[in-house]
Amino acid sequence: MKKSERVFGIDLGTTYSCISYVDEYGKAIIIPNRDGERTTPSVVCFENGCASVGSVAKECAPMEPENVCACIKRQMGNDEYIAQYCGVEYTPEEISSFILRKLVQDASDYLNEEIHNVVITCPAYFFVRERNATKRAGELAGLNVLQIVNEPTAAAVSYGYNEQSDVKTALVYDLGGGTFDVTVMRFSREAIEAIYTDGDHRLGGKDWDDRLVELVAQKFCDETGCSTSPLESPESQAQLLLDVERAKKALSSRRQTKIRVSHDGERANIEVTREEFEEITRDLLERTVDFTRTVLEGARERGAKVEEILLVGGSSKMPAVMQILEQNFDIPLRLYDPDEAVAKGAAIIGNNLRLRKLLEQKLSEHEESATELIVDIVDEVASETGFIPQTILGAMRKVTNVSSKSFGTDAVFNHEQYLLYKRDCIIHNRRFDPTDPGSGIRVSNIIYKNTPLPAIRVHTYSTTVDGQRKILSSLYENHMGEEAEEFGVEMADCNLLTEEFIPLPPNLPAGTPLKYTFILDEEGLLTARVEVIGTDCVYHQRVQTGKARSDSELRIQEQRCSELIIKD
Repeated sequence: MKKSERVFGIDLGTTYSCISYVDEYGKAIIIPNRDGERTTPSVVCFENGCASVGSVAKECAPMEPENVCACIKRQMGNDEYIAQYCGVEYTPEEISSFILRKLVQDASDYLNEEIHNVVITCPAYFFVRERNATKRAGELAGLNVLQIVNEPTAAAVSYGYNEQSDVKTALVYDLGGGTFDVTVMRFSREAIEAIYTDGDHRLGGKDWDDRLVELVAQKFCDETGCSTSPLESPESQAQLLLDVERAKKALSSRRQTKIRVSHDGERANIEVTREEFEEITRDLLERTVDFTRTVLEGARERGAKVEEILLVGGSSKMPAVMQILEQNFDIPLRLYDPDEAVAKGAAIIGNNLRLRKLLEQKLSEHEESATELIVDIVDEVASETGFIPQTILGAMRKVTNVSSKSFGTDAVFNHEQYLLYKRDCIIHNRRFDPTDPGSGIRVSNIIYKNTPLPAIRVHTYSTTVDGQRKILSSLYENHMGEEAEEFGVEMADCNLLTEEFIPLPPNLPAGTPLKYTFILDEEGLLTARVEVIGTDCVYHQRVQTGKARSDSELRIQEQRCSELIIKD
């Protein structure tokens, strides 16, 4: 099997995943799995030394729920979460790597070529650790992860490459199986730009399923008089989850449906209407409306007028979604390729990365201007790759994103409290009044959410006492925007990314300026640079992938993943 030169796009979803590539005409193609399905359930069933992934694993849940893992995406970046199956402990990124291996294994067999280079998507509202964990999952699957891309951005790219208007602004409403993102995007012939984003990485179709499961279980108990709930039995609950998912899909086209429930020797056909389902989940939909309204207002403040709302993500197919958006917003709606748009967009982004690299290499080999050479070089790249020239030129279209989080470091509001609290090991933000008795420790944001990426921002702080020998440099992320600039962000509202002591030169006077430079790349990954002004001392601080692991731990993790057999 030959090694593929292509870059593949992978939508690693909470409930379903899929993989795509771009053909020579620039069209994104979904690759079916071994069972002929265009999407693969993100479910893993473990046996001794083996694992099955997809529909087979999903159907195993009612029979052996203790060996089946689903919705692992909601645990990505959680260092405290360890799952044990068949006596072996696995991290969320390891389990996700098995799903990726299945996708790639089936796609490789379908195309008869070895897949190596990929772009993987994640929710726009994933934190840094979750993004790093997603990339780590790809590496554990033996893949070269070129980029982690926001899901709504990928969906917008899939849409935008077919959009022929000169300039258009659309809101991408992405309601997936486990996450919700909403992003305003501007499309033009030269670029696709994110304007404003918001969302909740723990809100998705799974929450609708859970509400329906609770309703059906209660109805079952009421109708049969059963003394125990189906939710108290892992087997009954797993079967009910499968049946409820089918019922939810049925309610998208029918006004009512029946679910057959068997538990503790009792059986009943439980009828559920669409009206009942929509009533018990209305608050979930209203949460998505609140996010949508916030993003529309934020985009409007930046001069963007949304002309269309694109509905993507499998859960956006529920009729109530379009109904509530029509009730709240006077903007045209369009259900756009809900199950596949994200994977297709990731494939387009990955293919463009490859083609741009080839174009840049060719241009660097010539002394003439790019304008004079571009036609010849495009033809040359087209000849080498098999893509038509229009596809090569399309790769020059720029895609830009925005930060979904704010990033900063802690600062002091009250000098005396600061000395007691931090014991002379942190820095003091010079913008704040150290004499204010109501002040305290806050996080001072350096990069605000919805800042265009890549971003470089600089703030100057200062030491607090003569002869200070070190600072405890802490990096945080939070959801607050520029409204928090004046007073900072409460520590309880922030997520600590990393912290480390940084030594300072001796005999520094109090008030020595310290320049912090935050660098946020296209993938939303952060590094910081700390410079002691007036000296040659410069330190670089990187956000680690969750808790630091030793080389031996990493090798064990890699070996454990490589030894597990993914069954056909």
